[in-house]
Amino acid sequence: ERDRQIRGALVAFFMVFMGAALGAALHAGALRIPQGWIVETLVLAALISPRRAFDHMRRVARLLADPKPDEKTRAEISRALLIFGPLRADQADDHALARRAIEGGGSALYERFVGPAFWYAVLGLAGAVGYVAINETARVIGGTEKRRRQFGSSVRGLDDAASYIPARILVLLMMAGSVFAPKARPVAMIRAVARQSRHHVSVAAGPVAAAIAGAFDLALQGPETRDGVRIERPWVGDGRARAMPVDILKTVYLYGATAMIASGLIAGGWVLRLWA
Repeated sequence: ERDRQIRGALVAFFMVFMGAALGAALHAGALRIPQGWIVETLVLAALISPRRAFDHMRRVARLLADPKPDEKTRAEISRALLIFGPLRADQADDHALARRAIEGGGSALYERFVGPAFWYAVLGLAGAVGYVAINETARVIGGTEKRRRQFGSSVRGLDDAASYIPARILVLLMMAGSVFAPKARPVAMIRAVARQSRHHVSVAAGPVAAAIAGAFDLALQGPETRDGVRIERPWVGDGRARAMPVDILKTVYLYGATAMIASGLIAGGWVLRLWA
């Protein structure tokens, strides 16, 4: 097991190095051409788009609203949820699938939006591309299933460390966005973050999941079944575990409001940088 951990750590650091090197090379190339800032802007825009996750959330909500889903519908749900991690629709009830879409969308918002923007502000394109590289590596080999647990432990830890600050920035943005989201509860979000974050298996994702749970009176995470094996995990939130399609749509609205606020801040910072 120790050997698998070491090999996983080597893979993780290699991917970070390659991603950072690619970002640094892109930045150096942009400096050498006229109006190179446009190239850099396009690269950054490609790294910070969470729209695909939102589209998949809406698709899951639409499919789960079917009162009599057949095998084809369940297969479509599984494919739509795949970007949020492995969870087969034939091994979970509709409420677990809705919870996965809700929580996965929150993770995507800091992994595909706030995280790259934060690391770009700190380390430029090298930081942004390096962050995306480690995040994608964690998605591929960082699973908690028995066959991946040891090999992926290092990359999971590195991904959590890189996402720690972006996730907490996202929580603050979500609290601001909740003012514009119907039926969201900003005060309950604050209480849930303070009390429930520690129950999540990820130190990065914990506050985000807790904030969503508090906003809409939900209980997220919880036990799930993967490849026929039941994985026991604590609940995050004191609300309903029976998440519904309408909860997914309400969460998408909150995420959209949050993304608009974040976009305005990023655009403002970018303009200030160009004028500086």
